[in-house]
Amino acid sequence: MRRGKVEGRWMGKAPAGYVNKIRDNKTKYIDIVEPEASHLKWAFETLAKGLFRTEAVWRFARSRGMKMTRNTFWVCIRNPVYCGKIIVPADEHNEMYLADGKHTPIISEKLFWDVQDVLNGRKKVQKFNLEVPENLVLRGFLYCPHCGKQLTGSASKGRNAYYTYYHCKSPCKARFKADDVNMEFEKDLRKFLPKPGMAQLFKEIVCDVTADDQQNFEVERKRLINEISEQNNILTKIRTMLLSEDIDLQDYKIMKSQCEDKIVRLEAELKEVKANKAVETDLSSIVDEALIRLKTLIELYDGGNTDEKRYIIGSIYQKKMIILENSDRTGDANLAAQLMYQINDGLRKKKAGVRTKIRTNSGSVPSAGVEPARFPTGV
Repeated sequence: MRRGKVEGRWMGKAPAGYVNKIRDNKTKYIDIVEPEASHLKWAFETLAKGLFRTEAVWRFARSRGMKMTRNTFWVCIRNPVYCGKIIVPADEHNEMYLADGKHTPIISEKLFWDVQDVLNGRKKVQKFNLEVPENLVLRGFLYCPHCGKQLTGSASKGRNAYYTYYHCKSPCKARFKADDVNMEFEKDLRKFLPKPGMAQLFKEIVCDVTADDQQNFEVERKRLINEISEQNNILTKIRTMLLSEDIDLQDYKIMKSQCEDKIVRLEAELKEVKANKAVETDLSSIVDEALIRLKTLIELYDGGNTDEKRYIIGSIYQKKMIILENSDRTGDANLAAQLMYQINDGLRKKKAGVRTKIRTNSGSVPSAGVEPARFPTGV
């Protein structure tokens, strides 16, 4: 098979995250090498979320221990080898295409294509400025309660020292002391810490919510299979149209490429759905790992540098926050964080609590999955 010839030609240096090896029968292959493979997997997962620019993710990965130049990193995140695919170059008889490799993939196909969507601009990336002063860590995450615009931040010179403020832009004159806002935010962040005895309840609720996923799995699986069949039918039709000369060769190639691209992505989604179904059997350990991370959330935040703090903020809060001043607008937390907050809040309502001045959570919680938090610190 042509695929075997391509893999047999792997004579150069293995891509980052892999190492060249030789089997007993003298055939060459590539195998995963750590910790570079884990760093790359983390980078792909972070890029797919669309929270940070590519260079920011590269810097985060470097701080975790990844040893890779910026240019090499850009090449890697475009290389389908990491999802188990091999690029088969075009020849006089065939166009270039992707074939299944025999090596072990580092990431799923769906994750790879999600990252390509981010890189190609199909998924909007939130723009966070990396050069943020430590006492303005929330800059870019806050909305003005008066006009709804994004707040910026800067320092103002007082009589004896400089003072930092989060403020709006002209003509709006809204201004808030940065130290006060940062303090209120840290109070708000503590609501995600599991209260004594609530971790087990959280685990039971998540496991119970996912218990009904069998029906959803079947619906999604059938939908993807039907869409793949539809694209294959379209391919058959355009081949017939080409043979009957209803379309020219150039149009045929364009339509064929579009169909094949959709099929590759749909097949990747189908693999991901099946893989997620298989993981459900080990859901209990995944929730346990997520709870361990949540219990150390404040320590991670307090001990992190500015970039690490902003990564934690961006991972938990999906939308920008608004300072509570005669406004009910909120910023949504991710699903797992919302669920944890709702459980904790059930206990807190029985006690006299302090209401923070920053609104960050929505009141409703849709069906949630759980994924252990992954912070730049690597813990």
